[in-house]
Amino acid sequence: LTPPPSGTTPTTVEFGLDYIEVPLLAKVRFPLTQKLHGYVTGGPAYAWNVNCSISSDTDGTESAASDCSETFGSFKTAMAKADRGVVGGGGLDFIVPGFGGINLDLRVVRGLTRLTTGSTGADVKNQSVSLMLGYYLGAGR
Repeated sequence: LTPPPSGTTPTTVEFGLDYIEVPLLAKVRFPLTQKLHGYVTGGPAYAWNVNCSISSDTDGTESAASDCSETFGSFKTAMAKADRGVVGGGGLDFIVPGFGGINLDLRVVRGLTRLTTGSTGADVKNQSVSLMLGYYLGAGR
C-alpha cells in the first residue's frame, strides 16, 4: 500500500478478511405442522484467517496491497490471525415425503476477538449474517 501524498488523507480505506469458520452448534427443533418444522441454533465458532487485503483511494488514485503483512511489516502484531465467536440462528425444514426436504437457515455470527491489537483505537470485531437455502436427502428428519 503506497502512503498518500504529503498533505492528503485517504478518502476510503477497505479491509478484506477471509476466514474458514468451524461452528459447533446445538439445535432445538419444534414442529409447526406435519411437514414443517422450525428450529433454533446456537453455540461457539472458531475461525482461521486465510487471507487479508487492504486498499485505499485518495483523490481518485487507488493503491492496493494483496497481503496485510506487506503493509504492517508483521501481520501478527497488527491483527489477530484467529477469531472466536458466538453463533445464533434459526430456520425452517420443509419435509417432502419420500425425497427429503428443503431447509431455510438464518445465522448471525459475532466475533469476540478484537481485530486490532493494543489498548487504543476502535474496538473492531467480525460479524456476519448468513441466509442459506439447502436440500437434504432422506425422510427421517
